[in-house]
Amino acid sequence: EHAYACVSNGKLFLETNSSFEQIRRTILAYYPEDIRKKKIAARAVQMAQSGQYNFQRCIKRGENVAAFICLSEFIQSACSMIHLLTENTSPFTNGHTTALEPWKNSLI
Repeated sequence: EHAYACVSNGKLFLETNSSFEQIRRTILAYYPEDIRKKKIAARAVQMAQSGQYNFQRCIKRGENVAAFICLSEFIQSACSMIHLLTENTSPFTNGHTTALEPWKNSLI
């Protein structure tokens, strides 16, 4: 997804390579629906594993640092899921909060 974001975000300053521009136009059309559905399913599995199972297990064991790592993985997967559901490209990790700004009132 990060490579996808690198190619699809932003503008080209100089379009001298027509094959790259053709590939970029195909990528800008977003993921094919079957791939999008597989990615949504994968994020749901990641969220369940890190957020429901591993987080609770770490808390019960008193492993607070590991619990926060699990929580972080859950949040990253949730952000990625929102982008997949809204058919927007998922930015790098540091851009998730800015990219989710339009949905902040509906997510809370």
